[in-house]
Amino acid sequence: MAVIHFINSKKAQTAVGMRAVLNYTMQDKKTVADGKKFVSGINCIPASAHSEFQTTKRLFHKETGRQYYHFVQSFAPGDAVTPELAHEIALRFASECEKLKGFEIVVSTHCDRDHIHSHFVMNSVNSETGKKFHISEREIDLLMQGSDQLIQQYGLAVITPQPKQKKSSLSAREYRSAYKGQSWKSRLMFAIDQAMCYADDRANFIELMERQGYQVKWTRDRKYITYTTPEGFKCRDNKLHEDKYLKGNMEAEFRIRVDVFEDIIETDWERERRRYFESVFEDEEDPVVDIAEEFADPPPIGVEAGFLVADLTNIIDDDRKIEDSTTMRRPRKQKKNEQDYGPVI
Repeated sequence: MAVIHFINSKKAQTAVGMRAVLNYTMQDKKTVADGKKFVSGINCIPASAHSEFQTTKRLFHKETGRQYYHFVQSFAPGDAVTPELAHEIALRFASECEKLKGFEIVVSTHCDRDHIHSHFVMNSVNSETGKKFHISEREIDLLMQGSDQLIQQYGLAVITPQPKQKKSSLSAREYRSAYKGQSWKSRLMFAIDQAMCYADDRANFIELMERQGYQVKWTRDRKYITYTTPEGFKCRDNKLHEDKYLKGNMEAEFRIRVDVFEDIIETDWERERRRYFESVFEDEEDPVVDIAEEFADPPPIGVEAGFLVADLTNIIDDDRKIEDSTTMRRPRKQKKNEQDYGPVI
């Protein structure tokens, strides 16, 4: 199936960052093949897209916050896809998808690698309605299905779900202890789950665990992660009953959180990942001006399938009412607490 994949790209969420990603995706050396340039605009002209995006924001008084969305439709090396076909599919997807109607989008197909892929850079403000882009989990599923169906119309394969990893069960004694609320191991698992709702890398995870009183020994040369509880109990990751706690799966999860082009795998941290991106989105009041972010091409996909990978960072709406579909912000009191004591987990 097609996959919508979230990453954190707050650093580039400025007007200057938007110009940088537009310039990167439209480079001649990446988009020109056989004398033809594969760059097109939906509701805009690529050469003036940056100014058009800005004009739309000013028109609807939506100049702050998130500036753009960036997602990629990619095909595996060896797929029967030419630059012309990939660009045609990308244009159809951007123009026919109901969720993207009215948004200004620049579509650039990169054909300088053996894995052809198309970049979509979309204005965060709708040029027709003036509303900012938001999407629910169900709408993400529909977006994925739409990409799948379109790719299959051209006789191309799509990614199929990988089987769930096996999980070990609690022993009878551990189950009884957990039921009574007395299991230190259950409390450890809960602490890890909560930290994974906020951590963006290994160092941040260790810091969050330490704030809860846990020590974490996680090094490159050790096969396992070892935890020491506030009570002094020690436990390896492979004794925590679920494969998601294993060092390899947690490292894979952090790669997914920072790299939109990480191989598509299931880590069983999807629920915590959604909460992580929601928390990043809620805290996005003042975009960072630093744009030292590398807009790298995706590495070759390890399967023979086309799929959609979206850099639609932090866009899952929560259940709270959103006034005018623009922003979500945490209460300042809660933010102050988090600055003093870390995320409330």
